[in-house]
Amino acid sequence: MGGAGTGLRRRVVWILVIALAACGVLAVRLAWVQVWRGPALFRSAAAIRTRMIPVQARRGAITDSQGQILAESVGADSVYATPAQVVNRVATSVAVARVLGLDPAWVERRISRRLATVWVARKVSPAQAVGVRRLSLPGIHLVQESRRIYPMGMFAAQILGFVGIDNQGQSGVELSYNRALSGRPGAIITETDARNQPIPLGVNRYLPPVPGDTLQLTLSAPLQRVVQRELDAAVVAAHAVSGYAMMMDPRTGGILALAAWPTFDPNQARQADPSLWTDPLISFAFSPGSVFKPITAAAALQEGVVTPQTSFVDSGSLRVPGAVIHNFNQRGLGPTTFAVGFQKSANTIFGRVGMMLGVERFYRYLTAFGFTGRTGVDLPGEARRPNILVPQARATQLDLVEESFGQTLAVTPLSVLTAISAIANGGNLMWPHIGMALRAPDGTVVQRIDPRVVRRVLTPQVALQVQELMTSVVEQGSGRQAKIACYAVAGKTGTTQKYAGGRVAQGRYIASFLGFAPARGARIALYVMIDEPQGLYYGGQVAAPAFRAMMVDALRVLHVAPSCPPGVRPQEAAVTKPPTVAMPDLVGRDTTAAEQVAAGAGLFLRVEGGGARILRQVPPPGTVVQRWSTVLGYTTAALALPEVSVTVPDLRGLRLGEVVAELGRRGLQLQAQGAGVVVGQDPPPGGSLHPGETVRVVFGPPRESRPAA
Repeated sequence: MGGAGTGLRRRVVWILVIALAACGVLAVRLAWVQVWRGPALFRSAAAIRTRMIPVQARRGAITDSQGQILAESVGADSVYATPAQVVNRVATSVAVARVLGLDPAWVERRISRRLATVWVARKVSPAQAVGVRRLSLPGIHLVQESRRIYPMGMFAAQILGFVGIDNQGQSGVELSYNRALSGRPGAIITETDARNQPIPLGVNRYLPPVPGDTLQLTLSAPLQRVVQRELDAAVVAAHAVSGYAMMMDPRTGGILALAAWPTFDPNQARQADPSLWTDPLISFAFSPGSVFKPITAAAALQEGVVTPQTSFVDSGSLRVPGAVIHNFNQRGLGPTTFAVGFQKSANTIFGRVGMMLGVERFYRYLTAFGFTGRTGVDLPGEARRPNILVPQARATQLDLVEESFGQTLAVTPLSVLTAISAIANGGNLMWPHIGMALRAPDGTVVQRIDPRVVRRVLTPQVALQVQELMTSVVEQGSGRQAKIACYAVAGKTGTTQKYAGGRVAQGRYIASFLGFAPARGARIALYVMIDEPQGLYYGGQVAAPAFRAMMVDALRVLHVAPSCPPGVRPQEAAVTKPPTVAMPDLVGRDTTAAEQVAAGAGLFLRVEGGGARILRQVPPPGTVVQRWSTVLGYTTAALALPEVSVTVPDLRGLRLGEVVAELGRRGLQLQAQGAGVVVGQDPPPGGSLHPGETVRVVFGPPRESRPAA
């Protein structure tokens, strides 16, 4: 008995030991799960039962320098589904598809997916949102997002860019300032069970999004309108492939306007040719031609290699190892000076100046003016090495000679305009930029984007010498068509042959004009390029008139006072009579042919109606109108009736360019008197006229504010 009792006690002890050990293991395991793994398991469980629906933040607006809205976001409903909550998938799919204009089978596949939530349609129209809301179907929900709109259509498209479906910037400042514009997204948070049904008394929270900042640009909407309008007219008049123009404030490096033709509407960017999304003025390198000569002149004058009075004997040709260089007209200037060689754009003289500088000094100024690196502009698309130059170590004498007058090298128009602005402002190379400030939703300034000097490249004395040389080009040289009465304009023409497959493309040119005004104390630097003009192709013939047209209105917009010679009144100098043309006969032509005839005559054709042929035109054939007026072509019988009338717009306070655009949209003609802004008009606003009739407009000094209607 004693042995049996001892054995029983031993077994009980072992059982207790094992039980205690098991409890200890369980306690350790429980502590590990609860203490060490507890937070991670809690987060995992919360993630499994928590559903988060993102809510987009309202993207910040984009404005011009004066606060005019160029891009903004408006509320837009998006439709999403919670598949586990859908009761009848077939009926639901049919009903939703009918309202949204979708394929019912596609909707059914979407709402049958084994996911917590799925998108059905993003950013639907207000009418569609109302229709979905009225259906009140289980599992079908709406959430507020924002949709990007560009109220001025194609206006400044290359600068603004566009956004994708998730409001992410895709190009332009929408991309380069995407982080500031985007804001911080919010979310709708709910807790659901294993069947994706809401848990009673579970979490149901709304985290509001934080709106993005407003981006204020250096761009001026009035100047952009001027540049865009005149560039379009110049490209059409020259029957060119494309055209580009950029305007900069040389004192700050701020980009005032930038236009390309053809362009696109950022509201429908996905329907446009993707090649139009990229801004060639920043992204592509062109051979600048003679517009580069002021850079070579500045380097030579700064180094003391030449003075404006340095003598040359120009035979019209220059022999260098590997080639013979000629002037554009194959003629020499004979005994002359560097100033005359600049004015006459003599390649031979600039080739000799390049050799006098030498490779080392010439490339030092290429670097100083910013041609060997990036400008750092706050727009996307600039390559790491945007300009194409022969490496200094491999540059031959022929390379040096050709580069000195703008051939062989290829540079972006932005870098050229930035460099010429350094000459215009007295010698400082400025950082080119488009951003001016970022503002919080309440209007307070979050960040000022201030101008900054990159480096000084010229002394003020040398900059003044180059300004005088460029002024002589406009006053007496190839840039006469850029001359503006009562304003000193500095400029340089350029005519560059294009290359295809490494060879010169015969008959294909880029006509350009680069300059600034006023020549002393410049307020505007402007670069105009017309790509492949037909017929006349020299920069002084094609690009200089466009430069002048842009600069005349730009000086008025900025209220730059004229400086007239004795006996000339500013009012007389400010009023320029535009050329006139006789209206061609378009009646009976198909719309395509009519557009070609109108463009050939220097007119814009606006087709009204859905017909194929012009039944009536306003003004009628033979009417003498200003060049680049708008002719209306009616293609349907109802519209072709003479009784068609338009309402006279309120023009008070507008400038000449804005008046031309307003009347052109309505097919009305302009009879102008005076200069400044509109102070009177006949007929008055709200009156009725037939298309083709004339509105008499009186211009005068700007007033404090535009009078009320």
